[in-house]
Amino acid sequence: MILSFWISVPLLCALNSVFAENELVKQMCPCSKVEPEINAAFEARGRKRRKRDTNSTIGDEVDYRIVGGYDVSKNKPWIAKLWLIRFEMLCGSTIINKRYLLTAAHCTCNVLQCIKGVPQYNPKVEFKAYLGINGNVVQIDSSDLRGNPRYEYGVLEIKSHPEYALMTFDIALVKLDRDIQFIPGVLESICLPLADDRSDIVEGEENLEVYIAGWGRMSSDCTTNEYGPVRNLKCMFPFNYRGYENFGCSNSRSPSSQLQLCNDFRQAMAAEYPESLGSSIVILEGTRKTRCFSFSIGDSGWCQGIATDDQFDDNWGWCQHSCSLHKDSTMRLPKILQETRLQILPMGVCKDLITRGNYKFVGMNEMCAGKKKTFPPVKVWEKIGTSFTFRGTERNFFGLNDDGKYPYSYYISGSDSCNGDSGGPVYRWINGVPILVAVVSRGFGSGNMDGCAELNFPGVYTRVAKFLDWIQAAAADGYC
Repeated sequence: MILSFWISVPLLCALNSVFAENELVKQMCPCSKVEPEINAAFEARGRKRRKRDTNSTIGDEVDYRIVGGYDVSKNKPWIAKLWLIRFEMLCGSTIINKRYLLTAAHCTCNVLQCIKGVPQYNPKVEFKAYLGINGNVVQIDSSDLRGNPRYEYGVLEIKSHPEYALMTFDIALVKLDRDIQFIPGVLESICLPLADDRSDIVEGEENLEVYIAGWGRMSSDCTTNEYGPVRNLKCMFPFNYRGYENFGCSNSRSPSSQLQLCNDFRQAMAAEYPESLGSSIVILEGTRKTRCFSFSIGDSGWCQGIATDDQFDDNWGWCQHSCSLHKDSTMRLPKILQETRLQILPMGVCKDLITRGNYKFVGMNEMCAGKKKTFPPVKVWEKIGTSFTFRGTERNFFGLNDDGKYPYSYYISGSDSCNGDSGGPVYRWINGVPILVAVVSRGFGSGNMDGCAELNFPGVYTRVAKFLDWIQAAAADGYC
C-alpha cells in the first residue's frame, strides 16, 4: 500500500512550480515549497527539553553535531543522513535532484582516501544514505531503518571536489544507487541558487538569517553557560581552586563570594546585589574595577575558563547542564531532527574572528555564521569610604573590550552546527522558497581546539553559489 503515496515526476512538476517557467528549467528537479518554522517558541521549548533530559540515565554511544536548536515541527524533505559504515560516522547531506546528494568533501575524503576528488575505496561498501526520515524518531546510527527500501539507499559513486584539501573546497556529491521517488512535503529536492549573485554576502549591520538542520551533537565539550564572567567557552580541567584540583565542575559557592568588595556591597546593599545567574554589577574603587556575580553554585556548579589565570575574579563561569554527561552520552545526540536559525556574518568579521584563532578562512568559497546577540547593560557602583553610590550603566563586553577596541555591537554564541552535522544544508527562504546557500563544513573553539556554539567562534560553511557550474556538470545525469 505504500506505493499509493508515491507520485510521478511529471505530476510533481505540475504541483511544485515554485519558480517562473523560465527559472524552473534551471533547477535540476522541481524543488520543495515547505514553509519555514515559526521557531521562537520551538527554541525555548528545545532548551527546556534538553534541561530535563540531562537527568536521564540512557547509556553511552559513539561521538557525534545542532547546539542550541529546537525539534523541527515541519518536514525538511531535502535533508538526508549519510552514514559511513566502517567508522560509524554520521554526516548530513541534501537532496538536489532525483539521484544526487550534496555533502562535505571531508565526509568522503578524510578518513577514506581520495586523489583529486576520486575515491580510492568502494563507495558501495563504505556508505549508506537514509532519506525521507526527518519527521521520524530514529536511532542515531539508523539501525532501525537498515534494510528498509523506503528509507535506505545504497551509494553508487562519490564525486568530491578535485581541489579539496585541508578543509577548503569542502564539497562533494553522492550518487545514489537508484532514483528518488519524490513525495511532496516528505521527500523532495531543495532549490539551488540560480547564480553567484552575492546574495549570500552580508555588509555592515545587515541581518541575513539562515537555517541549519541535522542530527549532530546538541552539546560539545564541557563549557560555561551564558551567565558568568566567562561565557560559552570551554572549562579547564583539572583546575586549582583553594588548594584542590577539581576534575569536574565545582559545587562550592561562586568565586564572587570570596571577593571582599563583593561581600562588602552585599552586606551594605543587599537589595541591589545580583542573585540570579544572568545579572552582575560593576564596583569602582579608585582605578580598580570589580565585577560581582551571584554567590550561587548554579544548577551544575562552575568551572575555570580554559587558558585563564588563577586569580578567580573574572576567569570562571557556571557550567552548562551537559557537563554532567559523559562525553559520548546519547543525551548529546538527538533522535528528532534539530534545526537552528543563525545569521551570516560579514566577510571581514569572519576573517577577523576565525584567523584570530589561528584557523584558515577562504572568503571566496566560504562564509561564516553564528547566533548574534547584543551586549547586556550592567549597573555601575562606586565605593567611597564605606558607602556605595550608583554611577549609571555600561555595556558588559564580557572582557572583550578591556582595551576599548572591540569593534562590533554584538557577539555570537549559544547556537551552532556541531559534530555530525557536517555536510548538511544551510538554507534560507527567498520569496517563500527554500534555497540551499551553503554546506556545513567545520567549527572551532577556545583553547585552539574544536568546539561548537562558543563565544565569538562562528561556524564555517562552503558557499554553494561558488560551485554551481561544478555541481550542475557533475550531477547532470540526475536531472529530472
